[in-house]
Amino acid sequence: MGNANFYDLRGHLHGHATEVAWYPNGKGGPIIAEGPPPGAPVLIYSNGGSQVTAWGSQLTVSAPTPAGTFVVAIVERNRLPGASVSIGVLIPDVAVNGAPVAVHTIGVLASHREVSHIGPGQVETYTELSLNGTAAHVILPR
Repeated sequence: MGNANFYDLRGHLHGHATEVAWYPNGKGGPIIAEGPPPGAPVLIYSNGGSQVTAWGSQLTVSAPTPAGTFVVAIVERNRLPGASVSIGVLIPDVAVNGAPVAVHTIGVLASHREVSHIGPGQVETYTELSLNGTAAHVILPR
C-alpha cells in the first residue's frame, strides 16, 4: 500500500464545473521552459474555461496535520494592486493499493481586497466548495 500522488477533484461553483488536480510530488513528464521543476508540488485549477497551473511561490502547502494538508494557490490577480483570488483545498491523506480511491473534501475560494481600497473591515471573503473525486498512486511520465 502507498500514499496517493494524484488527486482528481470536481465540484460546482457559481454554476460552473470546477476541477482541481493535485500532484504533491510533481506531475512528471518532460521539463517545460518556465514550467514547474521536477518533483515540485503542482495544483491545476479550472473553472468556467480558464485554467491555472500553480507551483513554487504561487502555492502554499501546509505541514501535514491530523485533518490533512491545506494547499492554497493564487488563481487570479485582479486589476487593483494587492487584490487576488485564491483556492484553498484540504487534501486528505489517502492510502491506496492499486485502484483509485473515492474521496470527498472541501475547498474555499477566497477573494482578497487590498485594505487601502476598501478601508476598515473584512479583507477576505469566502465561498465554500464541496469537492468529490479520486485519489490514486499513479506512475508519472519522466
